[in-house]
Amino acid sequence: MVGHITVEKVEEHEDGSATVVFECDDAAKKQLINEGLISLLEKSVSKEWNDKDDRQTDIEEYIDSVESGERVGAI
Repeated sequence: MVGHITVEKVEEHEDGSATVVFECDDAAKKQLINEGLISLLEKSVSKEWNDKDDRQTDIEEYIDSVESGERVGAI
């Protein structure tokens, strides 16, 4: 299923940032949420690698440790 996103308004600010107003259908909203959650998990695991002298922990091990209560963390 293909979602649709329509940009309604873009307001550029003096500091170089911008405010974007957009409309999206349910399919696009679902995909945006899925991609956001995946990105958060990847960044969280990446931070673990950097904090542990580049020790590589795959995402399954990380999720298992959170679910088992060995690690309590917020993303």
